[in-house]
Amino acid sequence: MFLLLCALCFPGILSGLMPAATARTLPEPTPAPPVHAPVAPALPFYQSNWNAFPAGGTPDDWIDPERDGYHYPWLYPGNWHIVASPDNPAIQYYEQSQQLPQPALTFRRYDGMAFGQDNGLLPVYYHVDVTMRPIQSKYFFAPVGEAAVQVYYLDPTHYVEIDVRNTQVMLWEDDGGFPGQANNWILYWSQPLQTHPGQNRRVGADVDTVHHLITIYIEGHAVAMLNLPFISTRPHWVALRAAGQWIDYASVRIQELPPPYQVLHLAPATGQTFGSVPWWQSPRRLALIALCLLVVLWQCVRLIQKRRKMGMSDQQLVMAPFSRDMRFVLDTRKTRPVEGGVADRPDRG
Repeated sequence: MFLLLCALCFPGILSGLMPAATARTLPEPTPAPPVHAPVAPALPFYQSNWNAFPAGGTPDDWIDPERDGYHYPWLYPGNWHIVASPDNPAIQYYEQSQQLPQPALTFRRYDGMAFGQDNGLLPVYYHVDVTMRPIQSKYFFAPVGEAAVQVYYLDPTHYVEIDVRNTQVMLWEDDGGFPGQANNWILYWSQPLQTHPGQNRRVGADVDTVHHLITIYIEGHAVAMLNLPFISTRPHWVALRAAGQWIDYASVRIQELPPPYQVLHLAPATGQTFGSVPWWQSPRRLALIALCLLVVLWQCVRLIQKRRKMGMSDQQLVMAPFSRDMRFVLDTRKTRPVEGGVADRPDRG
């Protein structure tokens, strides 16, 4: 009772008599481990550096296919060398300047070790990006010529190339074709693209040799994807080519790509062939045959008219080629039937 009265009269007295309450401390939450996105290993790549070579020299990681043992009458070494840009002397290009009439092709195949192979072999997934500048073509598709990159190259007669010409860009497959003839060349894709001499053109491709896919890039933009069964995992390279024209290559980049997360299942592309066709499908040959038949028919009509003038009946006209008794002589000025096979010719004196 006494304590209750003290508490009512003196409220703070109990605080000195009772022990102080201790604050309850909650345990700190265990921090979650940091979450990092998986870092993909850096994939190898090749980037041309023409400035590393002296003007007039040649990069040792691009070779002539003749060093691989290929020799053809139309395959020429060309004049490939490092040259300073006319716009900026501090920038150098890889140039081919020897111009020849067709048939004439000159190649340079990548032969470096950027992808772990001592002969330039490429991985199964890769991207090619090339900036080139056609200068002049005096003999073939003037004035630009064929500014081409073999984005999938096996040898000088087997490859897939992106080809830039005066008014269009195309994707070709060469499966054993030679320059100057149309057999074994297949055109799979084309689109209009105006190109002038001295103008830079950037072309490229994603190449998936496992699934036979190629994605075409023009000026850095993907424009088409095709399924080409010709593209496979067999040993393959990248090459540069000049078709007898003067051309500069400003930059070449080859980048290994990771396997695709998702693969588009495309039907094999259908291309346009330009090989020889059977004679009955050639309009030019059919026209020539028709002309020959007309000439033969006209000669037959003239012969029949001459024989009618000789007084031969229709039966004799029909049987004359098979009769041994009917003999006649045709004269350029006058023809008539004779007995005994001797004609009375007019006096020419």
